[in-house]
Amino acid sequence: ARAPAARASGAPSGPMASRGDALPRLREVADNFRRTEPHSPLASLIARGVRWGSMSFEEVLRDLARDDDFLGKIWETLGIEPARSSDDD
Repeated sequence: ARAPAARASGAPSGPMASRGDALPRLREVADNFRRTEPHSPLASLIARGVRWGSMSFEEVLRDLARDDDFLGKIWETLGIEPARSSDDD
């Protein structure tokens, strides 16, 4: 079995108590995969998850499903009244 790599000095360690603790560590993980496995989709997927961490549920759905008709069906199915954007005026 491989020994775990040593953490850089000053890098956070220990349990994560909040989103504010977790998201920077996820960015660090994404950076690691980007450096060590550039062919892997993990870095991009983790980075996208980190970006979603700062969005509302509605914003995440809009990011995932950019088709307005499809989004309308999602809102209807979930019983959500989407917030009006400034583009709707």
